[in-house]
Amino acid sequence: MAVTTKPAKENESANSKPTVTSHKQSKPRPELIAWLVILGSFSVFCLLVWLVVGLVSNFLTNTTKAEHATLNLQGDYAFVLHPDQQNHEVQGHDGNILNEGDTVHTDKNGRATLTLFDGTRLQMAPGTQLTLDSLRETGYGRTHKVIQVHVLVGVVKFLVTPHKAEDILQAYTDDDAHVQFDNTVGGVYSLELERNGDSASRTWINSNYSNSGTISVSADGSAPQKLGVGQRLLVTQGTPPGPPDVLGVELIANGSFLDGLDGWNVGHDQGGDGGSTAGRILADGELVADQTKTRAHFMRYGGDSDINFEETHLAQNLNKYVADYDHLNLEVYVKLKFQSLTGGGAMGSEYPLTIEIYYVDKNGDEKQFINGFYYINNDSSTQTYDHSGNPLLRSQEIRNNVWERYTIDLMQLAGRPTYINRVVVAASGHQFESYCAGISLRAS
Repeated sequence: MAVTTKPAKENESANSKPTVTSHKQSKPRPELIAWLVILGSFSVFCLLVWLVVGLVSNFLTNTTKAEHATLNLQGDYAFVLHPDQQNHEVQGHDGNILNEGDTVHTDKNGRATLTLFDGTRLQMAPGTQLTLDSLRETGYGRTHKVIQVHVLVGVVKFLVTPHKAEDILQAYTDDDAHVQFDNTVGGVYSLELERNGDSASRTWINSNYSNSGTISVSADGSAPQKLGVGQRLLVTQGTPPGPPDVLGVELIANGSFLDGLDGWNVGHDQGGDGGSTAGRILADGELVADQTKTRAHFMRYGGDSDINFEETHLAQNLNKYVADYDHLNLEVYVKLKFQSLTGGGAMGSEYPLTIEIYYVDKNGDEKQFINGFYYINNDSSTQTYDHSGNPLLRSQEIRNNVWERYTIDLMQLAGRPTYINRVVVAASGHQFESYCAGISLRAS
């Protein structure tokens, strides 16, 4: 039998080696590595330049230099406390240079102006104290200024120069009133801080009629209130600011005498002729046209009143800064019942009723405005202020036992007032009886 033998594929397969495909890994080219290094270094360089420029710009933008103010005196005295003097004040002199942290105060007759480095002026009324908390300006690039003033007591008039939106001009008081002068065109504003006997305080902020734009006022963490042209605003200690009001205010307290003689000080002057009988003042009323008119009732009779002089008066200290107002209207109702002297007496000043306003004029001089009333005309032995020739000494004849209204705008005087010190209502002479009602001094 023939046997056929097939080739052994398994053996062939076993003896044949498998084919392996080899992939070689290519190396990066040297020039590519060099470009990557260059690009990375340039990126780091750009980042460093950006950081340095930003830091330098921020440094120049926020680094400020201390500036100064100049003191100019218009009254008696001003005193300066430097922060390193430990409560030891020195007398200020005209032209003194003031710096950050300096505290300035004027005495009761003193007035001063602080001219700041940017031209802004702070006019200080008598009895005013403030601290220059910040006087700074950047010295490079896009400059801006920082002015912060702390008013401790009294009245300060701010004459603010035009400035940029990024400038910071602020004033604040101990009762937490904060004023931001954000009106970039500048303007004239006043801040009046009053304190009463129990140390509580209130601040009036006034925006002058000559301004344009608004300023911001906040207190006690409240949202800012906008104070417009010709408006005023009150901040009372511990409360948010009240709504703005028209720039006008009654300066005399209890001029209606509804609260008797509260708010008024009673005084007497016997003169030099040896008299001893004092006049009297009563707070009473009378029926006029079915309405009760409350009044101050002056009288002097009996004793030695028929032969010698005496003055009985009511006085009220006002201490009000009024230069920002256009009008200062004095109004009073007067009735004369009896006077034993004719006219204004031998001296021309002994009237059964006189209104007196004591003030400081725009030149810093102390003045008196006086108006006397009489109903018996003067004779050869007496005189009146009508013939004195002094425009601040006036008098007029009125009807006997009839209520008469008298009014005058004191801002029409040649030396218009900037500061009202006090008001006096007086009756003088020998024997007299007279009435005063509805006395008002309204600034608007």
